[in-house]
Amino acid sequence: MFISYSEVSIKNPDNSGQALPLTYVCCREQAEDGACWHLLTSGKAASAADARRIVSHYERRWLTEEYHKAWKSGGTWNRCECRPGITLSAWWLSRRL
Repeated sequence: MFISYSEVSIKNPDNSGQALPLTYVCCREQAEDGACWHLLTSGKAASAADARRIVSHYERRWLTEEYHKAWKSGGTWNRCECRPGITLSAWWLSRRL
């Protein structure tokens, strides 16, 4: 995976004249048809390790989004009658086994 990063600023949408300081991170898979992510974040990247940390946050967020999408599309999530001590995640997993 190839990661590049740079500090950038963009025009503030409220037209106040103040620029918004952001960090741009480009993450490209090395495969010929690999994905390329373009990320803008308020997180700072002073090193390649910082940029990788930013990418890992987005990777985890993507997994969380997919988890909730699958959880809600399972069909029975809204009929959960969870007992005390049983989390929704455990209930959801039990329906998939």
